[in-house]
Amino acid sequence: MASVKVLRILPGLPFAPGHKLILLFPLYVLASRLTYSRWGGTAAGSIMGVIGFLQGDGRLGVLEILKHITPGLVIDIGSPLVARLPTWALGYCVLGLVAAVARISTDLTLVVLLGARTEVYLFPAAVLVPNLIAGWLSGFVTMFVLRAFARSAERDVVEADVHPKGKWPRQGRREFRAQQAELRYRTRTEQIKAAAQLTHANCTGAPMDRRIVLVALARLAAAASGASVYSACAEPSVLRVAAAADMRFAMDEVIEAFREKYLTVRVEVTYGSSGNFYAQLSNHAPFDIFFSADVDYPRRLIREGAAVADTEFLYGIGRLVVWVPRASSIDVEKLGMQSLLDASVKKIAIANPRHAPYGRAAMDAMKSLGVYDQVRDRIVFGDSVMQTAQFVESGGAEIGLISHSLVLAPLFRDKGRYWEVPAPAYPRREQGGVILSWARDKSAAQALRDFVLGESGKAILRRYGFWLPGE
Repeated sequence: MASVKVLRILPGLPFAPGHKLILLFPLYVLASRLTYSRWGGTAAGSIMGVIGFLQGDGRLGVLEILKHITPGLVIDIGSPLVARLPTWALGYCVLGLVAAVARISTDLTLVVLLGARTEVYLFPAAVLVPNLIAGWLSGFVTMFVLRAFARSAERDVVEADVHPKGKWPRQGRREFRAQQAELRYRTRTEQIKAAAQLTHANCTGAPMDRRIVLVALARLAAAASGASVYSACAEPSVLRVAAAADMRFAMDEVIEAFREKYLTVRVEVTYGSSGNFYAQLSNHAPFDIFFSADVDYPRRLIREGAAVADTEFLYGIGRLVVWVPRASSIDVEKLGMQSLLDASVKKIAIANPRHAPYGRAAMDAMKSLGVYDQVRDRIVFGDSVMQTAQFVESGGAEIGLISHSLVLAPLFRDKGRYWEVPAPAYPRREQGGVILSWARDKSAAQALRDFVLGESGKAILRRYGFWLPGE
């Protein structure tokens, strides 16, 4: 905005009304695309409107801010749809045109509502056509800017590993460009062969500069041919996983086995309560795949457009247990849910039912088996089912209701005793997952999903008590 204002006062540079939209709307799109907020464009419009008002722009006082907010809102709503269209569809041009219409409509509406004099109507009418033209042209600027950002990101990934300061040796850059140009003219079959040769034979023993160049060429070849290249020498891609806390130990084993098969995929796992993850993912938290203790959360994300519909999967049925430390005097195996009524029990730990599926299961089970009203004042909440188990292990609570998978884990297996709550006492805990719409490497996310659902993954999950219906 500041640069546009400077240009306006330079001599000899004619500007038509609405020219600022050519630069303004791409900024809204960038704000919408490059922030985790669903309403980044609206926020950017609000900021620009406030700045304009403070600088004395416009004729409508503080209401002038609405002229900036409305296009941002239109862009926030339309950007996810436009991003799915091919380039030739000129979706961003149409989006810019609609945003320009929204801006002018807002201006006219404010004039009408304020009961302005007749001559005031002339200004919005006079700038209508220039604004529409500028809105349409802004789409081309948007496409150019988004491509520039994409190219910059890809270049940073390759160059950062070769030279942390971003400086290439002259020979390395020349070699990269020459080989890249040669690669463009190869046939599909030659590209596949080149990718295989580069990733299998040429990487071993090559200097770091050349290895990175070879990896880049291999990826270019794979991308052009539609193939996916995974090898020991390729630069690892990062797969970001959000997983329910009850999956911690099972998932650790799954990831270890997965890495042995997919050497170039680096997996980063974050554990927590499924409800908290759902809230974060609803605001575009940076994860690629989500493993939830309640399959309802992934299904909600699909309905909201935050996850890919055909990637939903079910990986197990979770079970609830009553757990006490091994040294406890409570005979939990015999007493079952009545253990909660023992005189030695001062605190009962469960996961917070507001956002943890196992917390809701614990509440339902206590009510179903008739003990809730007698113990409600002794219940303490853990943020997740994992924290709940730690409460009991550390002595912060005498007894707890946690997932069956945790009591089978090496960390807790020999530290306590448990009684499994009958399945009819609480709604069935169907645990599932989904791949997020903004996943950076969907092929890697799909590979992990398939591995979990394959025989190797199922064998690990079964050791932790996760069984699918019919097994």
